[in-house]
Amino acid sequence: MIQLKAADGSGYADEEFDGEGLVIQGDSVLVASETAPSIGRFDRKTGLLQEDLEVPDRFRPGPGSAAKGSELLESLAMTPDGKHLYSGLQTALSSDRSNQGNDVLRLLHYRSTAKGGWKLDKQLAYPIADGGELAEIVALGNGELLTLDRSFNPLHGNTVQVYRTTLSGQDVTDAADLGTEPTDVLAQKELLFNLADCPQAGAKDRFEPQNKHQPLLTNVEGMDLGPELTEGEYRGRRPLYLVSDDNDSKKQLTRLYSLAVDVDTDGH
Repeated sequence: MIQLKAADGSGYADEEFDGEGLVIQGDSVLVASETAPSIGRFDRKTGLLQEDLEVPDRFRPGPGSAAKGSELLESLAMTPDGKHLYSGLQTALSSDRSNQGNDVLRLLHYRSTAKGGWKLDKQLAYPIADGGELAEIVALGNGELLTLDRSFNPLHGNTVQVYRTTLSGQDVTDAADLGTEPTDVLAQKELLFNLADCPQAGAKDRFEPQNKHQPLLTNVEGMDLGPELTEGEYRGRRPLYLVSDDNDSKKQLTRLYSLAVDVDTDGH
């Protein structure tokens, strides 16, 4: 275990850092923090900050800001070739109104530099159901992602859906309101699976049910994709791992999931 530290060697106070997304990059680790928000590249041995990636000012909370203080950078993913990095807001900026009935939030796209760092390239538009949150990203390459959308309704519990997402590639950095942008700037999404439709596999909710009919529907927050399975019933598929967050609540639990999915990607 290593302690992440600022470039001067000082540690982070609780109110200064809330790590949400993590990517291993050789001898470095990239971490997205919802606080600030920030994306830092840290040395894996010393924990020292090596690079503080650019995050647009409009993503930072403050007086008159459109950013929502506890719903900022929640996800982080790097393409298999190590050349592209993505991070996304958990919810839409208040200045970005709905588009065709969906909320629209912003993704950040970074390109790797010759010296191993990262340069902010563009902002991309991602549509999500009204009131939904983007919890995590897996970068497949060629402008394609797996995206984890979730929402919570006190009457019906959690909704957890994973999409195969194709980005438009169009830069929306200068767009004042994504609700007024043409729909061709929005990412295209195809439902990969709805967790509510998955077999329960004996899972039980040991605490207060968050969904009366499907105990799998907890507060899922993390996602990663494993290498292709080479044997067994699911040979040729890839394992997709999910993890839920108990929100430090005695009435919720942390659950790990493993699903076998069909994802065709060349890794670039």
